Amino acid sequence: MPPPSNDPFAGDNATGAEVRTGRAGEQAAATSGPSSSGADRREAQDVNQLRQGSGSSEATPLITANGGPAPATASRGSGSVVAAPPEQQSSTSMCKVVLMLACTMAIALAAGIAASPFILSKVGGLSKAGSEQENPGGGSAEEVKSTTSSAFLTPVASAIKPLISAGGGDEVTDARGEVQDYLTFDGDYDSIISQGKSQFLDECSQRLAPLQCLDVRAGSIVVQVAGLASVITQVREALDKVGLSLPGFPQLKVVPSTSGKASTKAVTTAKPKSTTPETTGIALTSTITTTLSDTGTTSSKTQTATLTTSTNPFPPGPFECKSDISFKAAKMMDKKGMALDDTTMAGCPSLINVNWPHTKENISSLRLFKSWDEGWSTTLDRKYVWKQLRDYVWRNNVKVLYGTMISCSEEQDDQDWQYVRELMKYIGSEYAMGLAVGNEVELIQYKPNISRKCVDGMFSGGYFFQKLASRADDLLDLEGFEDIPLTTVMGGYVLAGNPFINTKECGALAFLKRVVERFAGRWVFTWNVYPYFTPEFQMDQGIFHSCNQAMMKAVNFAIPSQLPTMLRDFRARMKAITGQDDDIMWLGETGWSYPMATTLNTAMRNCKPWSTVEMLELYYQNFLEWDLSLGPNVMGVDHAFYFSFRDSQNFGAHEGFGLETDCSSTHCKIQEE
Repeated sequence: MPPPSNDPFAGDNATGAEVRTGRAGEQAAATSGPSSSGADRREAQDVNQLRQGSGSSEATPLITANGGPAPATASRGSGSVVAAPPEQQSSTSMCKVVLMLACTMAIALAAGIAASPFILSKVGGLSKAGSEQENPGGGSAEEVKSTTSSAFLTPVASAIKPLISAGGGDEVTDARGEVQDYLTFDGDYDSIISQGKSQFLDECSQRLAPLQCLDVRAGSIVVQVAGLASVITQVREALDKVGLSLPGFPQLKVVPSTSGKASTKAVTTAKPKSTTPETTGIALTSTITTTLSDTGTTSSKTQTATLTTSTNPFPPGPFECKSDISFKAAKMMDKKGMALDDTTMAGCPSLINVNWPHTKENISSLRLFKSWDEGWSTTLDRKYVWKQLRDYVWRNNVKVLYGTMISCSEEQDDQDWQYVRELMKYIGSEYAMGLAVGNEVELIQYKPNISRKCVDGMFSGGYFFQKLASRADDLLDLEGFEDIPLTTVMGGYVLAGNPFINTKECGALAFLKRVVERFAGRWVFTWNVYPYFTPEFQMDQGIFHSCNQAMMKAVNFAIPSQLPTMLRDFRARMKAITGQDDDIMWLGETGWSYPMATTLNTAMRNCKPWSTVEMLELYYQNFLEWDLSLGPNVMGVDHAFYFSFRDSQNFGAHEGFGLETDCSSTHCKIQEE
């Protein structure tokens, strides 16, 4: 674990206000967010069409941290989500289902696509998907398990009341059924804790997981914790027996609580009704054993206390979405990562999945679109968000691809870069995967109300390249970051030229030649590819007006399919610049939307199975099982990111690319029917 000296917040004492904007405030953050106007929605669709015109789309380059100047404009997943239910879709006849199955198998054979038994087993579901849509709203735990209605749970506002005494037993409840409480230990705060507060909270959270140690202050030694009331009770009882033993601090003994145990009261409004811990998002499944040895003058004795929690204390696993479906054939997971949506980053940073949903595979890398946005509609404090993110990275040994924005506002770009540098130092260089400067900057020319001066200056005026070079120079002053990989993330629009588009408004070719020359082997090519938005897909010919051919080519990761085909094209064009076959190439984003993204405006908007949970399931499973290869005699992808944990917004318009719906969801979207 990196030393606490890297912590810019070390020694800060959390005030009552900071506590309210901490873990207990995440649900409030999840329920707030900018509303999307009709104009915003139209702008999103217009820009999306430009991405689709080159066969690749998604992201929000013009409004996210990496591509948009105005913080007032809703960035991708800007801390909130609108859980809009999918469109009502008519049922399909059994005849159509049978024809679809036969057609799909024929297409797979003709195209050389390996149609796995899993795909064939789901094909009927694809054909009839939409005939029975999930019912938005709550229900019993069994109802949530048997349907995906949990994907549309209404976010719940936090029920926060002022913290009371530090004597133990008084607590604040939040909407997930968790509480905040106090544990008081005998000892002198100034001599034991004051110079190592951050380290103490880190070690405390690890030891008491899944409880979170939020703060520690004087009054003997008072530790504020958050978690399930039942777990706090179990922890308190164990600590009464064995005390608190942390690697960097003396053994601490508990001052007896005046209440004896934590209250079990919690707010349950608008949640699935259940008496089990399952609705809290923390499963009480495994066992931690803590042993204390008290050595006397002539003999020694050992006391053992057993706590039932969700995982081992090093590292803890604070959150996994619940599902009765498991995927066991995941490949190359050390070279795959998750792109962190703004909904999770701004709304519930303590609920980042430790494992890939539906697997036992650890997530080993994250892509950040930005480090902070003053325009986020969130009640959470930046210090709290960064602390949760750092804890996640440290505990799970996760590599981070940082993103910094390029826009038409140099002032905002520089402020964003300042935040990124602070976060990089805070987390530590050993966890840095690289730095992405700009996200789909090639599309900034199409952002509404952009001045001609900005458009002319971005590529042909040299602003983009100069800022990237400046960021690289700044890294020379950050110890350990001097030589980290550099990249920018571009989409299919740049394929409009040979080898890349090179106009006054978008001089991608000239830009890439300059960065390759300047940064040589340090440069990484990164591309966003979304078959979901590909405009070339059309409805099938015939009386049934189906879309089987498009679905099969889009959802599959076999060599002739859409995503590998586009990435092979990118690699061939990269070679035209560098002359090399083995340049490092990352897939910056890919994913599938369920329910339908309001930014989808291709012919597939009329394909009822296109934006169903069955297609999401197929695409996600195939991504997990993909070995990153692109075909014979072609170098594969070096790293790939999937978007995303939770649904988010694009220009204020809802997109359903999350594997979970929002910060209030405890269940994954993908469930057995």
